[in-house]
Amino acid sequence: MPDNSPTSSISSARWLILIGICLTAVGVLSYFQLERHSLFVSTSDFEFSFLEHAWLPALLLGMATTLIGSVVWAWRAAVREVALYGLGTVILASLSLALIPINVHGWTAAFLFVGFGAMLIGGLLLIFAAARTFNKHRRRATSG
Repeated sequence: MPDNSPTSSISSARWLILIGICLTAVGVLSYFQLERHSLFVSTSDFEFSFLEHAWLPALLLGMATTLIGSVVWAWRAAVREVALYGLGTVILASLSLALIPINVHGWTAAFLFVGFGAMLIGGLLLIFAAARTFNKHRRRATSG
């Protein structure tokens, strides 16, 4: 019988977030390897062809998995935790985008996708926290 407790849901969400972050990293590193391979090795071999077709789906699948895991986690976690993680994610994404020298013609362009995704996730976490706090205060006002 499956365990549908809130703790199980939070644990599953954390695994989804971890898997999503790892897939996103695989996408970024694949793009790095693709650019490196295209500079120093032939572009007509299997490795180049594989990396050319694999880096973007890995990156997007990782970001989507992280987004889904974050939403599932935010649904069950404490409001304060959700707000702190959301604020921390937005701050770290902003700092990362400001500090990483991004060249849109190179592999570092993948960080634009990652930065946008991180800002989106952080913003969604903050919206979840605000909405849950608003609903809690609204319920108190109508019941008391």
